[in-house]
Amino acid sequence: QFNDLQKKFRLFQLSDQKKLDDLWDLMEEQVVGLAKKALSADRVVFEQQCGLTWLPPHEALFDSRSIPARGSRSVKSSQVLDGLFGASSAARADMPGAASSENIRNALNLLCDEAGFLMEGKLARLLAPLESNAQTMMKLDSIFKAIGVESEEDVLRLSQYFIRPGEHGVPELIHRNDVNAALRRFVEEHRRLKGLDLAEETAPTTERQTAFWSRMAQVVPPDHLRVWDGVLDGLKRYSEILEQRMQGQADIDQLRSQNGELRMLLQQYMSSKVNQELVIPPGQVQAKRV
Repeated sequence: QFNDLQKKFRLFQLSDQKKLDDLWDLMEEQVVGLAKKALSADRVVFEQQCGLTWLPPHEALFDSRSIPARGSRSVKSSQVLDGLFGASSAARADMPGAASSENIRNALNLLCDEAGFLMEGKLARLLAPLESNAQTMMKLDSIFKAIGVESEEDVLRLSQYFIRPGEHGVPELIHRNDVNAALRRFVEEHRRLKGLDLAEETAPTTERQTAFWSRMAQVVPPDHLRVWDGVLDGLKRYSEILEQRMQGQADIDQLRSQNGELRMLLQQYMSSKVNQELVIPPGQVQAKRV
């Protein structure tokens, strides 16, 4: 009898868990849709209203199950650099993901050229005797340590911030002037993802769900919200100016209507037969003034 109760309890538990998972999937789909709408509005504000470059967040931000398996071992970033720039780079196949090894290599070269401020000052002098690829590897390794890039997944995610779709769908690098903004956006997203992953590895399901909702609530960074506030203030002032112009236009139309009525009354007065009986008709007075 006890075993039967255990089996029934297990069946009820599985049924309740399935209902919870279905409800969670439904709510997750809705909240991700709202988050993407917020990001779409953020893109419009940046690109259309401000004329600034907007970089989308990584797709892993919207996946509540993007949690590394316990005990899994990922490829280190130093091994990725050795595969891209080391002696084994010629024999290395394309890395997983949308971008090829050549695109990733070009993106990292761009990062190395534009993010030298993240390296120690004396490092450049120490690397001078080395060949070009070795210098690039050492510089990138120093930059990776500064921004917290540790694994192959981190390198792939980082490279995507410097690659954009070009003509005919061919990937191309972003402009050098946009590198710092792209790097800043990556660091913000990387810190949020890493912080969430570390918490989720040991946290129970409820805590993971709470962390996911918190991440969705902060899908638009605070500095972007400050830009929103500035754009809103500017649009309010612009709306006030337009309302003043509309009121001014209404006043002008009213004055034109009054001028037309006065012109008609004056014309009727000037053409009236009573003027002929006057000693000095108004028409003669007007002619003399002219």
